[in-house]
Amino acid sequence: MSFRWGEWRGVLALLGGILLLVGAHYCFLYRPLVAELRDTGRPKHHFEDHPQLEPAVVRQLGWLTPAREPERESSFTRLPPEKRPGTTRVCCFGGSTTFGTEVDAEYDYPTLLQGHFDRLGRSDVEVVNFGIAGYGFHQIFLLWKHLFARFACDYTLLFPGFFVVERDTSFVYSPLGNPYAMHARYVVRGDDVELVPVAGETRAERFEEYFRFFPRWRYLRYDREPPMALRTLRPRDAPPRNPFYYLDASREEEARATYRVLLARMAAAGAPVVLGSIKKEDVALSDAVGAANLSAVRRRRQKSFPYRAPRWHDGPWGNELVARSFLLQILEGAEATAPLLATSDLRWPGLPAGSKVDAPLADYDRVEIELDGVGIAHFTSADARRTTSLADQGIVSLLSIKRPGDSIVESCFLPLDFALEEEMEAAWSGHSGSPLAPPGALHRIAGVNIGVLEIEGLGFRRQRQLLLDVPPPVDAAPSLAPSLELGGRTVLRGAYEGSRVELTPTGEPCRLLRATADGWVDPGSLAPSGTLELVLRSEASEPIRVPFARWEMETVALPVAREPLAPQLKIPASGPRQRAPEQP
Repeated sequence: MSFRWGEWRGVLALLGGILLLVGAHYCFLYRPLVAELRDTGRPKHHFEDHPQLEPAVVRQLGWLTPAREPERESSFTRLPPEKRPGTTRVCCFGGSTTFGTEVDAEYDYPTLLQGHFDRLGRSDVEVVNFGIAGYGFHQIFLLWKHLFARFACDYTLLFPGFFVVERDTSFVYSPLGNPYAMHARYVVRGDDVELVPVAGETRAERFEEYFRFFPRWRYLRYDREPPMALRTLRPRDAPPRNPFYYLDASREEEARATYRVLLARMAAAGAPVVLGSIKKEDVALSDAVGAANLSAVRRRRQKSFPYRAPRWHDGPWGNELVARSFLLQILEGAEATAPLLATSDLRWPGLPAGSKVDAPLADYDRVEIELDGVGIAHFTSADARRTTSLADQGIVSLLSIKRPGDSIVESCFLPLDFALEEEMEAAWSGHSGSPLAPPGALHRIAGVNIGVLEIEGLGFRRQRQLLLDVPPPVDAAPSLAPSLELGGRTVLRGAYEGSRVELTPTGEPCRLLRATADGWVDPGSLAPSGTLELVLRSEASEPIRVPFARWEMETVALPVAREPLAPQLKIPASGPRQRAPEQP
């Protein structure tokens, strides 16, 4: 059978058309995106090393020192692997929640845990921080695998916060947001797992290998993220699935299958292992492993104030609860309860009679909430990526929007570009559905440009979005959803989302009260109750202090593992012990 020239011409035209499309895709879609990514988060150094880790291991881990984070005194990178004689070493492995992202160096949970041991007379216990910000559990395990025996760990504490399955089903932390953060990962092999390494020696080489137009087989087969050539065919926020992926299971199922195997390997090393998480699914993994020396405890998520930092990590107060929880698991006789800071509203008296402060909030250098003279919280943007300074956005006032009965410290603080007046009225507008309860009366905190507005039926989605329980009318259009007006100005615009209305600020996003990096006060030094102060500071004048909310210390039971850990350390009956002297 032979082809005539006309038939060949048709085939060649088809191939030429395909090549033309591929070339256009390469030149106009793929290359511009990769060029943009090449300049996104470009690292200053393309090599990292550590005296206790082979360069090949560091390459598979991806990184050891996260960008923009100061090194911790408790970090393994500052300690020799050899223990002092008579020392019990507690090794804390994890990601940013263990490392102590968003807190000062003395307020990561391993450092706070060390303080508890010292005060309880166990200064022979040494707590070491092996947390690396941005790590998934596969990287945590790799680090543990290479350093657990070398540092002679007697106990392993795992606190990833919760398992982030997205980090453990791809080779890159974030293809579009942090493209140089690449690492090896484990894939499922029957009832076991296999490590798949990354290609390239330096970070720059690893970038070029991963983002090739025709990807390597390992990335095409074992990365849930689609190849870059496919990703460019869809909007950035809606990438396609990787059609070449090796496994048909869901991302969650695959990741948890690897976690069970890796946790079992940790337990097989013989030393006690404690896993802490806020998710019950993570805690259930210890039951699935079924090792006597592996226990898990589910940590209760506290309210935001003052436990949460701006980017949702634990602040100093949150890390203290983590430290106390782990102490209870590994130290026999440790306290089973912890102090908890609770808040409630008060009748805001503002400044003394005759005082008047109407300055815009942007006129102040710092606006904080103080407890016992210590700034424990400040106002930060709800999107957690913007500055906490009120001055930079020219914010004149803040409007606390909250549910009746909630404490003001848990509010969405709506930034406004106008001053608040007591006689301003709040009202719904543009609504054509079921009748709405009118907003409460505006109450202004005397002397400062902060007001309080209570709304029935209000809800929060991670405190970033305001939701209102309103049954929508039939065939409702977004324009028929209620909007909130204050003094005739629209400050929140509504749009239907199922049976709720999402309320979006017309200006700046909500500000939230989040923990400062060093805002820690020892609960043991506090009175049973008191008043939080709003403090406004300016170089031009003395600080202005306004009573803001009531606080009191409550006692809560700490979570405990389903099965007690054995062996546990003990509190000595002879009192405090000193650390063994340094060896010459």
